[in-house]
Amino acid sequence: MLRIEKFVGDKRETTLRVPDFVVSLASALLPESAHVSLAERGLRLRDIAVARKEGAPYLASTTVCEHGVSKKIVISLT
Repeated sequence: MLRIEKFVGDKRETTLRVPDFVVSLASALLPESAHVSLAERGLRLRDIAVARKEGAPYLASTTVCEHGVSKKIVISLT
């Protein structure tokens, strides 16, 4: 299961859980331009799919600005 968490400061604002098959399907079907665009924003679907397949841990984070508020996005495999 892929977990995506959004934090404002140290407070978790939102948690989203995405089933493994959705990540694998998206990784396989999205065009290269979409992979590049997502990777620029910190979401590397191919790396996530490989880690899931190998049973390896995956953890990444990025910062976004939403309505003028800086937020940290944490992406992990659970």
